[in-house]
Parts: sequence; structure tokens; C-alpha cells
Amino acid sequence: MDRVPKNYCLECEWAARDDRVADRTAAVIEHAVATGHDIDSVQLSLSQEPPRTLLLN
Repeated sequence: MDRVPKNYCLECEWAARDDRVADRTAAVIEHAVATGHDIDSVQLSLSQEPPRTLLLN
């Protein structure tokens, strides 16, 4: 099964939803700069979203 990194914010419910690396990276940087929030990533299958417990930490 293909696995891709999914980026999500540690401080709010934001998550990068684009599967293109360049677009996802730009979105991560934009969110971090605009909010000052920390971003993390997790390796998921293509059909999964970050677990809600990770998004709320």
C-alpha cells in the first residue's frame, strides 16, 4: 500500500490536503508563518487522514 506524508497542525485542526509535495510544502510554510503554529507529519495510506487525536494535541 502506498504511504504518503500528511502534514497537520499541532495547535489547530488545519491539515495539508494536497498530495503534490511542492503544493503541500508551500501550504505548510504559509500556515506556520501566518499563525506561528507548529506543524508535524505522519505517514498514512493515500485514503487516510491524520487521526483526530493528533490534530487536537
